[in-house]
Amino acid sequence: MSTDQSFRQMESMTADMSINLDEFEVINTGDHLESTPSTDAASLNNSLLFHPNLVSTTTLVEESMRNGERSLGREETLQHVSMPPSHASDEIIDGMVRTGSDSNSRMEKEIELVRAKLDEMAKNNERLGEELATANAQLSLERRDRQVSSLMQTRVRELETDKEILEKELADARSFLSIEKEGRLTALKTSTADQTRLDELMATKERLEKELAEALSNLSIEKEARQTEVKASTAGQSRMNELMTRSERLERELSDVHSHLSIEKEARLAIHQESVRLQSIVAQLSTKNGGLEKELDETARRFQSIQFQANEGTQNEIRKKNDEITALILRVASLEQANRESENSKAMEVERARATSTGMTDQLRLENAAAQKKIAELSRQLSDAAALTMEHQRTIQELLDENEQRAKIRQLEMELAECKAESENKEAIIGVLKEENDEGSRMLEERRTKMENMKRMLERYGHFIE
Repeated sequence: MSTDQSFRQMESMTADMSINLDEFEVINTGDHLESTPSTDAASLNNSLLFHPNLVSTTTLVEESMRNGERSLGREETLQHVSMPPSHASDEIIDGMVRTGSDSNSRMEKEIELVRAKLDEMAKNNERLGEELATANAQLSLERRDRQVSSLMQTRVRELETDKEILEKELADARSFLSIEKEGRLTALKTSTADQTRLDELMATKERLEKELAEALSNLSIEKEARQTEVKASTAGQSRMNELMTRSERLERELSDVHSHLSIEKEARLAIHQESVRLQSIVAQLSTKNGGLEKELDETARRFQSIQFQANEGTQNEIRKKNDEITALILRVASLEQANRESENSKAMEVERARATSTGMTDQLRLENAAAQKKIAELSRQLSDAAALTMEHQRTIQELLDENEQRAKIRQLEMELAECKAESENKEAIIGVLKEENDEGSRMLEERRTKMENMKRMLERYGHFIE
């Protein structure tokens, strides 16, 4: 390759970088700058040729969107390396060409990797935006009924701020990627910083996802709590209204009864007699209730005795099975001891008569195999016994659960019967009170009729009395 051809090739490779090739100067690798070219071969080994105009800085501006305005930031200084002059050696030119090609290929691979990561971050950012929009919609719906706590509002604002920051950082990363296409030779120096920044962005994204999930879970929990509170409040209010209605109705009935009692002594006497009768009925019901309680206690004692007997029988069976298992374990241990002794004796016999006692060795092997079979059989029996024990335990637990369920069912039936009896008693008392109220109203109406008749008679015949 000639010097002119190398020069043209490097000029075409650096055309995208806007490099002017006019003059060159030598920069010593030992941090010494020479103002004149050097053609000495020894000096060429320790120095590189650079164009004086190419040892310059180019300011790369990253655009980032913050609050709707474009701001300039993050200046990077890129040093562009020029080609050696025509008097440089072909080896240096070839090395620089290969270095540039390798750097370009590595840079393209890293740019593709960064682009893929940025696309993935963009997708995750869109998903986060959708989830945040859903959370905001839920917040707006919940805000109609009840204001969300200040802590949750602050958290949502922080999430929105982090989302905006992530979007701005993503825009900065995209802008940086477009600028990286122009400065591929310097990407090796900044790849570590880009990787760190990508790691930070991924960590920020994960943190935002976790915080958003926590916010959504807190919102769902708060919503369920509010719904439960509203349901409980509605049920309590309806129950309170029902109780107030019943209380008012009973108060009205009692006031009517008291008014009737105050007006009519006979009605008071009848009501007193009826109350005495009701008290006797209540005493009878109390006596019956005491008898039922005694019967219930007797039934509970019988059930406990039956349960104790069943548990005792089950425990006896379990103890028998445990004894059998222990005997099996002892048999297995004795067989293992016999097996070990057989192995020891076999080893001794083999040592004594290795040359001539092959038949005895075979016999010992057969005995050992038989002993191994017996051990396997005992192990199987032991596992079967353990399985049977577990089955018995499960059966016992099922019986206990069934007895407990039956006891609960009996308790619920008793409570239901008590509620029904109490309801019937209250209905009977209310019916009696209504009958007495009707009787008192009828008697009051008769009294009023008599009083009106007496008034008419007085109006008609009063002058005779005078």
